[in-house]
Order: sequence, then C-alpha cells, then structure tokens
Amino acid sequence: MQAFRDWVQFIATVISPVILAWVGWVGTQIQGHQEKALARQDQLQRESIARQDQLQKENFAASGTRFDHTKNLFGDLLSPKTDQKRLAVLATLAFVQEGQIPEFFLPVLAITESKDADIATYLRQGLTELTLADNAPPSMRTAATRALNLLVSPNDIVNVQSGRQATDEVLRANVQAVTDVAASLVKESAAADKPEGKKQAQKQLQQLVATLAAVAVSGPDSATKSQAASSLEKTVVDRASVEQAVANVASNLPIDAQSTITPRIYFQIQNEKQRLKAEEFKQELIKDGNIVPGIENVHETSGASSDKVEIRYFDQNSKSFAEKILNLLKTKGAKGETILATPSSDHLGNSSNVKTQFEVIAGKNSF
Repeated sequence: MQAFRDWVQFIATVISPVILAWVGWVGTQIQGHQEKALARQDQLQRESIARQDQLQKENFAASGTRFDHTKNLFGDLLSPKTDQKRLAVLATLAFVQEGQIPEFFLPVLAITESKDADIATYLRQGLTELTLADNAPPSMRTAATRALNLLVSPNDIVNVQSGRQATDEVLRANVQAVTDVAASLVKESAAADKPEGKKQAQKQLQQLVATLAAVAVSGPDSATKSQAASSLEKTVVDRASVEQAVANVASNLPIDAQSTITPRIYFQIQNEKQRLKAEEFKQELIKDGNIVPGIENVHETSGASSDKVEIRYFDQNSKSFAEKILNLLKTKGAKGETILATPSSDHLGNSSNVKTQFEVIAGKNSF
C-alpha cells in the first residue's frame, strides 16, 4: 500500500509541472487569439468608418454639396468662442442657400443656437428669409420652417406662463418671428396661383401648428396671441391639436389661474349656406381675443334648435363669458341662447380645461 502511495506521489511530482506548463501554454494561445480578434475587429471598424466617410463624401459630391464645409462648420458651431460660432451661423446659412451644404444643417443650427442675442438675431433673420424664399426648393423651405419652429419650443411658452421661466427678449423675438412667418404663409397660401404653391405654404403652416396653438393660448402679450390665433384659424388644424396646447399650459398652472387661458370657441354650422355668415361671426370673435380654429359643417346633426344659435359652455363659472359671446353675435344679427352643457368624454379627452372652452352651434334657420 505504501509503495502504491509512493508511486502516485512520484507521478504527481513529475507530471504536475508538465500539466501546469501545458495549461499556461493553452492560456497564452487563447490570449493571443483574443488579442488578434480584437485587433481584427478594431481594423474592421476603422475600415467601416473610412468606407462610410468616403461614401458620405461621394454622396455630398453627387448632391453638389461640400463635405469639407459641413465638417468644418459643425466643429465651429460647437465652439465655445462666440465670434467663431457667430461666423459659423452666418456661413452655414449662406452655404445652405447656395446648396453647398445639406439642408439638415438648418435644424442643427436651431438646436445648437445659444441664447446669445446677436447669434439669435442672425439666425432668426436667415431662417425667416429661407422659409419664405420664392426661389428656394420646397425641401429647403420645409427645413428652414422646422428650424425656425425649433427656436420656440411650446414648453418654453408653458414655462413662461407658469412662472418657471422669465420671458427673455430672445424668446420674445423668436415667438414674434414664428407668428410673422405664419402670417406671411397664410397670405401666400391665399394668393398662390398654382396648387403646388398653396400646398407648400399649407405644409409649412402645419409644421407651426403646435407652436401657434401654444402662442395663441398663452403668448407673451395680447397682440401676439391674437396674431397667432388669426393664423391658426386659417390653417388646417383639428380641435385635439389646439386642446393639447391648452393641456400643456393648464397642467403647469394652479387651478385658480386657468381662467387666464385664451378661450377657444368651436363653431358648427348645419349647411354650407351658413358658412359666409359664420365666417363673419368668427372674425368678430377672433378680433375680440378668442381662438376660433375653424368652422365645422355637421350636416344638420347637432341637435340645436332650428331657429337659434346655441352658445354652449361647460362650467357654471363660464356663463358670463358665454353671454358675452352671445351678445357679440347679436350685434351681427344672430338670435340665440346660452346653454350649460355637460362635457362629453371627447371634451375631457381633448382637455380637462373646460372652463375656457365653448361651442357655437348654429341652428338650421338661425341665420
């Protein structure tokens, strides 16, 4: 038995170093393979980046744009030096207009634009010109509109209204630029001789709907709110879009302050014969500081009294304003009455703020 143990110990003493050496060799081989694999992977990544870089250059060249311009300007736009950034903004606007760099750089400008008043001024002016330029391709006008819209986040307007952010002059100027452009697009759409011109102007207006609604609901002053409301009612916009802007503002306001939100009046007619007169009523309501997104033809399905206009309100405290609406319409020859209505699930689904939400329902023979 002792001899067997001695034999086992002898084998272990002789073979163990061999096994350990073999394990070490195997480990070295595995590590070497891993290092080679990592090196190969790194090489493949470098080659992929180089191919993408070359492909990007070729695409830029094919489109007539300059890759070197884009690459250099992108770095300058991120520069901490104000003078360098200001020059990059001006150069980018010029190069985009000349087709030397891609249009997607316009939204990049808006995103990276600082609150420096000079830079904001240059950017606002340049984007406004590109947004309305007759000789600019539609895609460039669309990109410029998007960029201009990015200068005025609806959340900025909400934060100002809720007291979270003071109204600064840059934001006020950006808001004014958006509302001015919207007014110009409305005129362009109305005066367009060709369908494509009208379609392009309406497409750009659609891009501004969320911001216009936010400004109309809670802009920096009554004149700006009125201008935004006027453009909004000439744009194809649904009730839900307007009420979403209201909901954004209302969610940041105390309950007792929600009555300051601009009233929205949704106009319904029974047939197209009533539209001309309804338009007259609508303009009076807008002049009085209200938002009237449009006139909906419900085709005699509203259930309103046939010979009266119903002013529906949804909160007892809103009765006096409903009567104000009615009195204004009476001066234009309408007959009607105010009705306290229970808000439907649709009303509440669009916005829980029903205190400043009203409906004008025209009866079949009311005007």
